[in-house]
Amino acid sequence: MPKTPSYRRRKGRNQALVTLTDSTTRKRRDYWLGEYGTPESRELYHRVIAEWEARGRRLPRPPDEPTPLRQSETLELSVLLRDFKRFSEQHDEYGEYRSFVILMRLMKKLFGRAPAAEFGPKKLRMLRDEMIRGDATENPPRRPWSRKYINQQVQRIRRIFKWAAAHEMVPATVYQTLRTVEPLKRGRCAAREHPKVGPAPSDMVDAVLPFLSKPVRGLVELQLLTGARAGELIELRVCDIEVDKETGVWSYRPLKHKNAHREHERVVYFGPRAQDILQPFLTERAETDYLFSPAEADEARREERHAKRTTPLSSGNSPGMNVVEIPERSPGEQYTTNAYRRAIEFGR
Repeated sequence: MPKTPSYRRRKGRNQALVTLTDSTTRKRRDYWLGEYGTPESRELYHRVIAEWEARGRRLPRPPDEPTPLRQSETLELSVLLRDFKRFSEQHDEYGEYRSFVILMRLMKKLFGRAPAAEFGPKKLRMLRDEMIRGDATENPPRRPWSRKYINQQVQRIRRIFKWAAAHEMVPATVYQTLRTVEPLKRGRCAAREHPKVGPAPSDMVDAVLPFLSKPVRGLVELQLLTGARAGELIELRVCDIEVDKETGVWSYRPLKHKNAHREHERVVYFGPRAQDILQPFLTERAETDYLFSPAEADEARREERHAKRTTPLSSGNSPGMNVVEIPERSPGEQYTTNAYRRAIEFGR
């Protein structure tokens, strides 16, 4: 962990100061804290450090610099969105960062230079109408969003202003007034309806399975048997499996799941068929290793290609000739949901 800058005395003076470095620009700045050794200067030191950490180690305003009057009324929406983007990059708990980026791009396009404190229900409805219309002139063209997705994006707008109010960037009344806008209802608006996403046909799943690597095929088969989400199963390790000796049922309690932030417990049960799928992945594996590994799938793929090789070993490349000492990209020890999707799409 990076070292916290120290409280120190200015040489030749009885003044305390601390020097901070901006995490983005690497610019350094001295912050004068008052008379060295006094309780007031130490309190100010801790306050400056706390604000620096809260801003992601970006330089805060010097303590002796007066706070602009009614700053929340002059803060542009684009500045608020910039700060929220930095926050969401580090706190993307629900995997919604991409949806926020798409939304903030549209907000900035329409109202980027407007004061953030003036973003009320009228502007929200204007923005929502733009979501319904879409824009064919954008690059790439933005299709009209569906009713449910628009309602979700409006909820995210409220979350942005709730965060801003909690950080004293806008008055809390901005968030409260935005809550008065009712969601779009089916059959009572011009927004298109998106068809419900149903399960993949079993015959299509069966047709794809033979082309998948062993880890990906195991994940697909486990999802079919347990109904678990992909994001839950890719986190599975040997030490996460609990065995009930009386019933013979295996269980798994994922730490990350849809309702983890509500402190709900999630349990995935593995019956006999699921246990048969898991068993080959449990042998010769450390307790903390992930069961489904892209690195293992890549190694198996290379071994299979080598077994099917028709060129004599005396000709062409031999194993190990094209190994790069420090490759730009290498398969990880754990799948992400996107990597899992791509593996199914391309049959890896």
